[in-house]
Amino acid sequence: MIRQVNKNKMKYTNVIKKYDQPLSISLGFMGILSIVACFVLIFKFGDYNLMHTDKFPFYSFLYFISRGFVTIFGGLFLLLQRRNNLSKFIKALAFILILGGLVEIMRAFFY
Repeated sequence: MIRQVNKNKMKYTNVIKKYDQPLSISLGFMGILSIVACFVLIFKFGDYNLMHTDKFPFYSFLYFISRGFVTIFGGLFLLLQRRNNLSKFIKALAFILILGGLVEIMRAFFY
């Protein structure tokens, strides 16, 4: 019985190892794109308050969306580390980051 459990556990970890590298690469790529979008919007307008005029409503929407995705991808990156035993503090920090990113995205729609 114990061997059966170990075999199933090995199959599960092999599946995780198989998809871990492409997932982390795509996650990093999307995070970099979100950070670039934040910086492009900040450097284009120069001032955070200039984005929030009625003249540029779409750019403030993009700014909040990109900030939300940066924090969500940061939280997912913390959760998907290859260590077996993440501390409770790191898990809590990752969930706070993910929730903060969702709040930023909701703020983009209702601001």
